[in-house]
Amino acid sequence: MLRTYGPLLICVALCSVLISACSAPPTDIPAQIVTRKSTVIAATATPIPTPLPSATPFSCPAVRDVPFPSRPLDFSLYAGTLQDYLSDGGNPDTLMQVLDSWEAGQSLDNKGVLRGDLTADGTPEIIISYTDPNSEFYPPDGQMAIYTCQDGRVRTLYTYTPGEWMGLSLVGVEDLTADGMPDLAFAEVSCGANTCWYTLHIWSWNGADFTEYIGGDFTLPYATFLIEDGQVLANSAGMGSVGAGPQRPYTETWSWNGSVVTYTTSELGPAVYRYHTFQDGDTALFADDYDDAYWAYLNVLNDDTLESWESFYDDKEEYRWLTALAHWRLVLLGMKLENYPDAESHYQRLQEDFPPNTPGHTVAVIAKRFWERYIEVGNIAYGCQDVVEMFETQQILEFLNSYGYANPIYVEEDICPYLVP
Repeated sequence: MLRTYGPLLICVALCSVLISACSAPPTDIPAQIVTRKSTVIAATATPIPTPLPSATPFSCPAVRDVPFPSRPLDFSLYAGTLQDYLSDGGNPDTLMQVLDSWEAGQSLDNKGVLRGDLTADGTPEIIISYTDPNSEFYPPDGQMAIYTCQDGRVRTLYTYTPGEWMGLSLVGVEDLTADGMPDLAFAEVSCGANTCWYTLHIWSWNGADFTEYIGGDFTLPYATFLIEDGQVLANSAGMGSVGAGPQRPYTETWSWNGSVVTYTTSELGPAVYRYHTFQDGDTALFADDYDDAYWAYLNVLNDDTLESWESFYDDKEEYRWLTALAHWRLVLLGMKLENYPDAESHYQRLQEDFPPNTPGHTVAVIAKRFWERYIEVGNIAYGCQDVVEMFETQQILEFLNSYGYANPIYVEEDICPYLVP
């Protein structure tokens, strides 16, 4: 039935990132920032040479009044300078102030510092993300450093530099793998001319390195993350490109399945546009959820708070097309449920309200062919077969497929889906 093509949309969008990045700087990026190609190069992860000895007592230095360190001239020295500051008694709570003084605290999610006992030694590690203020690109070059305490000193447990043209977004520290140990959740971020894409990671310390526990490709546009009840909730408002069309916010839930953290459910936000309410009706109709389909189509007809997209059609034209299509769906629904009075009521509305040379008249034309064929043979499938072969069906597809690549692609069979008796 209805083709959503979710993975294909992401592929198309990512390909557009590659193409746009090789051309002139996009207009939605500040003039002094050049968007780079989103070619992903293997990230650089630097663990300590050997695991921390289990017999060594782990303790952090006492916090005292320590002046903020000056910003190093070389970005590669940031992690070591911050380590020295903490070892000298610098307060971990002031790390963001230090980074702000360096102009290096522009984290993509404003969570520049996290704390949690990743190594299960009884002392929480400090996880910090920072950016290079001298970077000429967006996202700016960034790095993540993880510090641990040993013998009253602070050591660098791990540093991680994402692939080129990638930024970092810290999410949280919580047990997401059901083993009683906190895990580190963060995202790598790649931005093109219109959209930033967030790829989630779940890391668990194994004594010498981190193990990745994300199962599947978890990449979303403009995502914000929340950890709740041991699950990761990712909220997205969709892609930033005008060509993607109207989009609804949605939330994906990722949770532990016994071996990896993976996709569990997805929930759409409320429909703002009349088109998306019509889509809700189609989704329900194609799933044989006739009650939800019925109420969604009625909302298309009666909910005056719903908005128009107004891209290729103006407000009045779009309204008439969608109301005509809602009447058409209610004709089909009435026939399918053998509620012939209701089906006839919506059929008559189509014939009366959508005369020739008005938007939506094409829907009235296919409804008339369907109705006459059903009266002739008493079979919905024969009526649908006539409809999908009509020239007017192509005009309806042109309207339905004008809402951008982030929305479903309709085909002939979707216009009248009851082709099988």
